[in-house]
Amino acid sequence: MHVHQISLQYRPLDDRILLRISLREGGEQTAWLTRRLLLKLWPLLRNSVADFVAKVQATQGTAASSVALADGNTRQLLSDLRSSAANEKADFSRPYAEAGSSLDNPLLVHTVNLYSQPQKARFAIELVDKPATPDSQARRLKWDMDETTLHASMKLLDDAIQASGWDIRAATASAEPAPASQTDSLHALERPKYLN
Repeated sequence: MHVHQISLQYRPLDDRILLRISLREGGEQTAWLTRRLLLKLWPLLRNSVADFVAKVQATQGTAASSVALADGNTRQLLSDLRSSAANEKADFSRPYAEAGSSLDNPLLVHTVNLYSQPQKARFAIELVDKPATPDSQARRLKWDMDETTLHASMKLLDDAIQASGWDIRAATASAEPAPASQTDSLHALERPKYLN
């Protein structure tokens, strides 16, 4: 499947985010992303993208290759910097060109699989719909991207999450323990020791 355009838009009446992918071959694939799904997916997706970016840098032997071995915060910072640079060059002004009317039966995403291939500089996402009956096959939507398209897609998803008002970042941040640097610094310090 060769992606032509990607659209992520919050739909208030449905209280879901609609993912639309138009294909170069023609046609369109659609899927619904719910708040419940994104509460678990968003932090995992951000971490996976940060790891992917660091490993791509390591395989390419760039100056940032040592970041591949660094901590999670440094990797996230590198990913954010690469994302800003890629999104400055991206064209978000072009409207989404509808390739077909497949809004009648979009996937209601139940499971998301992430495939990171840093050696090939490719990142794939697979969305799986819950089967209607136990005997039926689950519908799937899978596409892969280069790093530039991945960063643009992450920006579109972030914009859609912000438009939703779901406050996913605050909800996911409160579930994670605060890092030691954010705790009370006086309690974190070790008491002084004296030699007498």
